[in-house]
Amino acid sequence: MPPLSVVNDTIVPAPIDPYAIGLTPRETNVRTAFFILGVGAPVVGALFALFVNQKWWLRKYLWSYQLLAVLWFLTVAAVAIIVYVLPGQVRRSTITLAVIHEMVEIMIVLLLLGRTASEGLLAAMILGFIGFTINFAVKDITWVFYIATISGGINDFLMPLLLFYGKQPVFAIGGLGHVLAAGLLFAEFAHDYGVINFSVFSFVAVWIYSGFVVAGLLSQLKPPQEYPPNPSQDYPPNPPQEYPSNPMKRPVPIKVAALLFLIAFTASVGLSSVFAFALPKLGS
Repeated sequence: MPPLSVVNDTIVPAPIDPYAIGLTPRETNVRTAFFILGVGAPVVGALFALFVNQKWWLRKYLWSYQLLAVLWFLTVAAVAIIVYVLPGQVRRSTITLAVIHEMVEIMIVLLLLGRTASEGLLAAMILGFIGFTINFAVKDITWVFYIATISGGINDFLMPLLLFYGKQPVFAIGGLGHVLAAGLLFAEFAHDYGVINFSVFSFVAVWIYSGFVVAGLLSQLKPPQEYPPNPSQDYPPNPPQEYPSNPMKRPVPIKVAALLFLIAFTASVGLSSVFAFALPKLGS
C-alpha cells in the first residue's frame, strides 16, 4: 500500500499538513494570487483556442486539435479550482475531475495519431469508465491516487513526444510545461514542500504551457497573401483560411507510436512510484 498520509478517506500532505495548522498571511496571499493565475491563464487560453479559427463552429472542425485544446484548457482550470477549494487534499472528487481531464487528453493523443473522432470518443469512454469505476469501487484511496497518476502521466508524456515527432516543437514545449505542472501538483499531494515554493514553481509551469500552446495555435494561421500595389488591376480576395484539424506535419507509424507509448508508460510509472512511495517517507 502506498504510504501516503490519509485522513478520513482523504490524502493530505506529509509529514505535516500546513493547511491544517494554518498558513501565514504571506502564504495565504501568494496562494490566492496563484489561484487567479492558475484558473485565469487556462480560461484565456481556451478563448484563444476557440476563436483562433474563424470557422470553428463548422462540423468539420468538431474533431480538431483546436477544439480539443479548448476542452483541455477548461478541464485544467476545473482541476485548479478544486485544488484551491480542497487545499493540499486529494479526495475522490479530485480524482473524478482528473479522469475527465484524462479523457480529453486521450482524445488529443488519438487525433495526433490520425485516428477518427469515433475512435477517439470510444477511447475516452473506455478510459472514463475504467477510471470512474476504480475511483468509486476501490476502498483504499492511495491505490486510486497511484493508478490515476500513472494513467494521467502516460497521456501527459505521450502528447509532447508525439508533437516533437510531428515537428511541432512549440506545441511540444507547451506539453512539457503541463507535465511539469502535473508533477509539481502530485508532489505537493504526497509531500509538502512549501506553499510558496509550490506557487512559484507552478506559476512557471502554467506560464510555459499556456503561452506555448496558444503560440502553437496562432502559428497554424497562414498570413494573408499580399499583392503589389497596382490600382489599375483587380486582385482576387483572400479566400477563407482552412485551419488544420491536426497539427502533425508527418504521420506516426505504428512502430514509432508503440515506442513512444513505451517511453511514456515507463516515465509515468517511475514518477508515479516516486510520488506514491518515496516522497511520503521524506522527513518522516
